[in-house]
Order: sequence, then structure tokens, then C-alpha cells
Amino acid sequence: TRGVLYFQGEEYAKAKADLKKAVSIKPNYAYAWNDLGSAYLKLDQLKMAISSYEKAVNADSKMAIAYNNLGSAYRKDENYQKAVDAYSSAVANKADYAIAYNNRGIAKMKLQLFEEALKDFDKAIEINPEYAFAYNNRASAFIKLEEWKKALVDADKAVKLKKDYAYAYFNRAIAKEMVRDVDGACKDWKKSSELGLEAGETYYKSVCN
Repeated sequence: TRGVLYFQGEEYAKAKADLKKAVSIKPNYAYAWNDLGSAYLKLDQLKMAISSYEKAVNADSKMAIAYNNLGSAYRKDENYQKAVDAYSSAVANKADYAIAYNNRGIAKMKLQLFEEALKDFDKAIEINPEYAFAYNNRASAFIKLEEWKKALVDADKAVKLKKDYAYAYFNRAIAKEMVRDVDGACKDWKKSSELGLEAGETYYKSVCN
């Protein structure tokens, strides 16, 4: 539809207008509701985004991508349990949905469910062994559990898969500091700072100077 083309061209207000017309003509058009939710999200209209994604999954209860998007909208709204529930529906409908497992792990981290989050990151990596974000998120969970060596292995893998991944350098620095490799930590904090991560600069200045 034209609304999708507007969205792809980053003309989100025009996309929203066209997609609203589409769902007014066809109220059970799940894909249009999903895309409308994404347009609202880009326009920082979070409540309308959630409402649109909810209408998408009501129209098609097997639409995994809409459940994933709904979960991410709930997560942005800091409603982490609802996010977990939506991501669970996503993976129930698409068993190999690595992104949804990773996202559910992030939401579980927000709920302090670190061991449960690890299982989701494990599953995401099992499905996609080249998934840098999942390795880094698993490193974050290991850091929360004070399993520094495991965190170091995962952050290192994330950096190797994605050379410009500031958060992975930051996590690797945390792990290195905790295994007494302060010089290595400082190099990684500096790198994360150079890649634009403010926290990396803060740590570098406080620990390494």
C-alpha cells in the first residue's frame, strides 16, 4: 500500500494518514494495523501505537511480528510484564523467532529475572549463532549475576560479530575490570566512548585517568 511506501521513505505522518484510511475501509486488516502502530511509534505516539498493535493481534491472533511489535511498545512504556506476555505470544506463533526471544530476555532483565532472561538469550543464539545483540544482552545478564568470565566471552563474541557495537565494548570493559584487566577495560571504555556511548566516556574518565 502507499502507506507502507511512505513509511519506508520515513514520511511517517503521511504513512499514518494512509494507513488510518486503510483500516477504516477494512477494520480487520491486521497488517495495516501493525504498520499503523509502527508509524505511531515513529511519531512518538506510544499509546496509539499500543492500541494499533493490539488491534492487529485481535484481527490475526497468529501474527507473530505484531505480537513482537506490541511487546516492544509495552517495553517502551515500561510495562515489562505485558511486554513479556506479548513476546511469549510471538514465539508461540513463530518458534524460530530469535528477535522475539532476545526482546523477551530484555524485558525479563527489566523485571530482575536474570536467570530467565539467560534462557531467552540462549534460545536466540541457538536459532541465530551470529546474533551480536543476543550475545551482548547475555553478557549483561551474566554481569548482573556476577559471572564475569562468561560475560567476557559473550561480550567478546558480540564485538567480533559487530565491530562498531559500543555497548558490547562497554560490557566487555566491565567484565575485564572485574577480572583485574584494568588496562584492557580502559581500552574498551575508550572505544565505546569513541563510538558515541556517553557511559563509556564517564567510566573512562573516572577509572582510567
